[in-house]
Amino acid sequence: MNKKGSAFAIVICIVIFVVIIIGVILLVIVLNQEKNKNSEKIQISNITLFLKANDKNEQVSIDANYRIISGGNVLSGNLVKDAYNFVGNVSDNILILCSAEKYYSEFINKTFQDSEKQYNISKIDCNLNPIGTIEIYNTGSLQVDGTSDIDMTIKSQGLYKEIQMCMAWTSGILSVNNYVSLGEILVPERLKNKVDKCLELNKTLENNQTSIKFAVKTEKLSKLDTLKFYIFDKDYDENFIINSEYNGKNLGSYNDVEYVISNPNI
Repeated sequence: MNKKGSAFAIVICIVIFVVIIIGVILLVIVLNQEKNKNSEKIQISNITLFLKANDKNEQVSIDANYRIISGGNVLSGNLVKDAYNFVGNVSDNILILCSAEKYYSEFINKTFQDSEKQYNISKIDCNLNPIGTIEIYNTGSLQVDGTSDIDMTIKSQGLYKEIQMCMAWTSGILSVNNYVSLGEILVPERLKNKVDKCLELNKTLENNQTSIKFAVKTEKLSKLDTLKFYIFDKDYDENFIINSEYNGKNLGSYNDVEYVISNPNI
């Protein structure tokens, strides 16, 4: 190959190389633009939110209220039954708390799907569980002197969540201890100066029951002596934390269930 032909081949190679480089650069630019478009589509922040509250068991709409944390802001208000209620524009990763009287609150940690972000709208159902009731009965009786075995049974109708109990006893009762180790908890504010000990049962009942066995030590028990139980559940408070009370107000079933054991034969 002569010099002229060799130079021409070099030029062709350079041109092809430049074309390839330009093609690669253009491809990278196009891919980045597409990536940015998709990113913008997914990162839409002002999503129009609608909420509706339902009875989870009956599958009917109910009146309720809501509390939402969105991007450091708090939204709250009421939900009217039989419709999706507009609650505002929210950002991604929101916390929702739906509450209603005689129902356990529902907590939702919501991350929106791409389709919700794309169309800038979301409709969410809060499905609330009705608060159940409990029945209490016991076997065994308090002796005048010595140690008595008391078996307590707690039976639920419906859902009764995260049970705790407190106990109060009079001077003829020296101590009350459970056979299975249960964690002792702080006395709720509403029961301060009324009880001697509080326990965490670590039980949620739904149409079933649980039993607890106590050893009760007595000395010179009189007809005035009693062992009193306060049994209660837990629910979410306004800070999205599960508690038995909030600012001294009972949560969940709103009323402590009281049960008293004495010796009727004295």
